[in-house]
Amino acid sequence: MSVTHVDTVADAVIAGLERPDVHGPVNVADRGFVRPCDLLADAFAALGLPTRIVAIPLPVAWTAARIVETAWSLAGRRDPPPLTAYAVSHLAGPFILDVSRLERSLGIRSERHYRDAFGELAVAGTDALAAAQAS
Repeated sequence: MSVTHVDTVADAVIAGLERPDVHGPVNVADRGFVRPCDLLADAFAALGLPTRIVAIPLPVAWTAARIVETAWSLAGRRDPPPLTAYAVSHLAGPFILDVSRLERSLGIRSERHYRDAFGELAVAGTDALAAAQAS
């Protein structure tokens, strides 16, 4: 799947504003792709949490998502359900964005890696926790 660092989004917005001649959609994502299970494992590792990822057969995931969505709707919940068919569709197969127009039209070629962002978040979270404990 494609992932996007917030700095890549910011770079793309700024470049888009500076290039009014570029029209139409532009996919914004970091180069390359990652398997969802690796993304989750790395996120948990960055937080120092143990990880055990178990693959679920696609028909089971689809059925579970439909049941959860229906239950949420019948209960009149306004918040999003914790599992949706949309999420399953993105996690079940390749979801890789073509970023050639981002590179060609806006000059953005992100070499960022999601693991860097997880490290940044872990440091920020540690710093925020230390500051909260100090006050």
